[in-house]
Amino acid sequence: MLRHDEILAAFLLALAGRRGQELFFSESKRLCIEIDPNRAVRSKMHTAVGVAGRTYTGRTLSFAYQDGYCRDALDDLLEQCCRVVGTEQTSDPFAMESQGTELVEVCDLEDGQVQEVANSLFEEGKKAALDIRRVYFQGQVDSYCLANNYGLRGNGYSALYSWGFEYSSSRDNDSFAYYTLHPRNTFDLHTMITEAKTAAIMADAPTLVFRDVPVVFTRSATAVLLFSLMSLMTSEALWKKHTFLRGLKEPIIVSEKVTVIENSRQNLYHRGGVDGEGSPKKEITIIERGIVRTVLSDLLTGQSVGLESTGSSYRHSFRDMPRVRGTKIAMSAGDDTEGQLLSKYPDLAVISNLMGLAACLDPTSSRFQVAADAYLYRLGHIQGKSRILINSSLIDIFRNVIDIGSERGYGADGSLYVPSIVVYPISIMCI
Repeated sequence: MLRHDEILAAFLLALAGRRGQELFFSESKRLCIEIDPNRAVRSKMHTAVGVAGRTYTGRTLSFAYQDGYCRDALDDLLEQCCRVVGTEQTSDPFAMESQGTELVEVCDLEDGQVQEVANSLFEEGKKAALDIRRVYFQGQVDSYCLANNYGLRGNGYSALYSWGFEYSSSRDNDSFAYYTLHPRNTFDLHTMITEAKTAAIMADAPTLVFRDVPVVFTRSATAVLLFSLMSLMTSEALWKKHTFLRGLKEPIIVSEKVTVIENSRQNLYHRGGVDGEGSPKKEITIIERGIVRTVLSDLLTGQSVGLESTGSSYRHSFRDMPRVRGTKIAMSAGDDTEGQLLSKYPDLAVISNLMGLAACLDPTSSRFQVAADAYLYRLGHIQGKSRILINSSLIDIFRNVIDIGSERGYGADGSLYVPSIVVYPISIMCI
């Protein structure tokens, strides 16, 4: 990883004497490794480095970028920004003084002991009667730093590691996939094998028809639901009228068990003092015990709808303009483990995969219809499975949360740290 302090020093030198300009640097490293039972290893490394500039002149905001980093090319990039036809913007998005944010030290990609971990997975899989066919590892670190001509400087980075494997159980030849996400290259081998074995048992369960039961959305499913809800609760969505919200004057109420915090210290996915626009990242309560207090906001669109930035500006890379998106969201946890939740209720339907929800989501009402595999549990023991259709809305899902698990995990793109939730009532139908 390139040194951010040296890059920022070059940025401030290039910006000296200019007005209404900003420089942004990003570096992304992604390593993918695949190991088969013969211990043959295939790996691929992808890197992307570049610099972007933004210029505000009068009422116009323009943007340009260049691949790679060369300090001697910064002046040319800033001049290129001035020549690009920009978009109308009513106020200077860089008019903020430096917050005195300390730079964070960016950790490089952790890729050690991959072969040793894969060997352990193959061996432990045999003991658990799982035929592991391939082990996958992916590590990704994205870092950035930025400065503007008002003296602001800051940086940040996010890290995400994923372990997974393809396997089948000894009872049949059906193939399954398991994966886990974490902001550090750590894992719990016992938990991975146990959960994979449970998934194989669930797949062997008989088909049943059931209705009108509480639904447990596992941590991965809860992350999809909350990610989708948060994408509609932004200043950008308000500005574009691409949301069910009609402003924040009328109170929005969900279950009192739900508290959601942006830039949470409990979420370790992202580290840094500023967001993608340079606004300070500090804890902001979005939903407090069921009451929506604010929405995710940046400077650019927040000013247009009368909201202050929540430090939620995000850039996928140097090639992209800032967008509003949470990067350190955490949802409050409950008191019971997931296993205790399954034993707590007479009947529960468990859903862990909500693939396709975003494609069928109506942003103006938050309503959706999505098909999913559900598994019926009775007092902690699996009874059967069914393919169901969920016909609900995101706001109703979180309004009807009756219980929350104590264990949390990372889901969606890794930026959410969430527990399992129990929802009732909920409209489901076996198909």
